Amino acid sequence: MSNRYFLPKDYQGNEARITFDNETETYWDARRLGNSLRYQHQVYALASKLISEHSFQTVFDVGCGPASKLAWLHSRHPDVHFTGFDQPNAIAFCLKHYDWGEWRADDFDHPEPFGQSEKADLIICSDVIEHLTDPDHLLDYVMQRIKPDGMVLFSTPDRERLYSKISKKPRNPYHIREWAALEFISYLRNYGFEIVHTEHQLPVRMAVTKTFWAQVVRRAFRGQSIFYNFVCLVTLAHKKK
Repeated sequence: MSNRYFLPKDYQGNEARITFDNETETYWDARRLGNSLRYQHQVYALASKLISEHSFQTVFDVGCGPASKLAWLHSRHPDVHFTGFDQPNAIAFCLKHYDWGEWRADDFDHPEPFGQSEKADLIICSDVIEHLTDPDHLLDYVMQRIKPDGMVLFSTPDRERLYSKISKKPRNPYHIREWAALEFISYLRNYGFEIVHTEHQLPVRMAVTKTFWAQVVRRAFRGQSIFYNFVCLVTLAHKKK
């Protein structure tokens, strides 16, 4: 696999993308909905803080899923205009269940041409990039939709903390590739983003759930890192060459 994404030269990613699903009626069952609310909650908590600090009025969620966490964010900032982007099954769910915000279906590997004039103060892109065949398309997607002085909140699992420093292949079949923190920073910088802030977060919301036990408590007992979700807050540094 090419290391133009700043991965090790001997890195072996998964070749087949298996996350795009056009089903609209059955995909978002109770299990998937529950997980969508638990995972990456801290990313949206940080987004809430940024909205308050910077008085952001327009927020896009690129990869919103069924918008469980975006609904949580909307409840705290009801005057902010939210737009969610995701695959058709997720957007169909959002259109059916939410009477606020805008919902736009797209495939980030094969996106529709950008023709909207509105751009965002803040874009959230939480644990999306590791699922895509060509993540350059996602970075272009975000760049087209952010205001010149806006911010983007990326998150992705840190491979070295999730597994080990010698890991060279995703164990999750839904992930095409996974970055270590410094690799991801280098990739974003090279593409034209300026790094404003980075941090490692818990992957799931703190709660008495099987998910929290598996992803945090059990890992702690084993001596594994529990803060493995890597978050990068960025701005546009310059136009991509």
